[in-house]
Amino acid sequence: QAGGSLRFSGQGKATAEGLRRAAELGAVARLAGSLSGAASYRASLGFVRGAAELTVTSNLVGITSELPVPMRKSADSPMPLRYQSTLQPESLQPGQALRDAVRIELGPLQAQFQRDVSGEAPRVLRGGIGINEAAPQPERGVRANATLAALPLDAWEGVLARLGGAGAAGEAQDDASGYLPTQIALRAQTLDTS
Repeated sequence: QAGGSLRFSGQGKATAEGLRRAAELGAVARLAGSLSGAASYRASLGFVRGAAELTVTSNLVGITSELPVPMRKSADSPMPLRYQSTLQPESLQPGQALRDAVRIELGPLQAQFQRDVSGEAPRVLRGGIGINEAAPQPERGVRANATLAALPLDAWEGVLARLGGAGAAGEAQDDASGYLPTQIALRAQTLDTS
C-alpha cells in the first residue's frame, strides 16, 4: 500500500487451552488458566515502516471465565473484546523513538497505554485502567479507577499475583508489571476479604 504500509485481515477461533500453551503471551497465558472453551475472533495486522499494528475483536461467546467479578462470565454470555495497538504518527519521524498506543475494551474494563516500542520489548510509559468508568489518562505511571458493587479482594489479589508472574529467582517472566497500576481509586459498595 501507499506510505510504506501493509495490512492483513483474518478470522479464526481461539481456545483457552491454546492461550495457556502460548507462553510468549506472558500474562495472558497465565490468566488463561481461569478460562475454558473457545471463541471466534477477527484480527487485522498491519505493518507501517516495519512496525506492527494489531486489532483483535471478539464477543467471547463460547469462553467461560472463572475470574472474579466483574470479569466472570458463562460460555453463552457475550463479553465484547477489542484490542488495538496503533503507532503514534509523530514517532515515525526521523530521530524519534517509536511509540504506540494500546486500547483494550473487555466488558466493563477499558484500558489505554502509551508505550515505547523502539527497544527489544515494549515499555509502558503511562496508562489508565477503568472498570465501569472511563480509563483515566495520567501524565505518568498507570492509574486505575474502578466502581464496583462488590470487590472480592482476596480473589483479585490471587489474579494479580498470577499476572505479575514471578520467576524462580523472583524476577518477572515478562514485563506485565508495567501494565499494573501504580495508583488506584476504588469505589465498592461491598468489600469481601474472605
